Amino acid sequence: MKLHTSYCSKDLVCPTCKSEKIVLIFFRHDKISETINVIEQGKIKLVSSDKANKVEWLCKNCYDLGEIVIKA
Repeated sequence: MKLHTSYCSKDLVCPTCKSEKIVLIFFRHDKISETINVIEQGKIKLVSSDKANKVEWLCKNCYDLGEIVIKA
């Protein structure tokens, strides 16, 4: 799987260690602007996950990783 880009945001907090050192990982370039817009609206939640195919974020402090969930 090819990594397209990554994005750092201080608006996101790790659910494990509460650090703001979160890196978002995009494997599909068509989801980048959509995800960034949702982050700016504050409608995103980070969820820890050990599913390898669902890794969408990484904490640079505790190295936890997981999925991005869009709140309703």
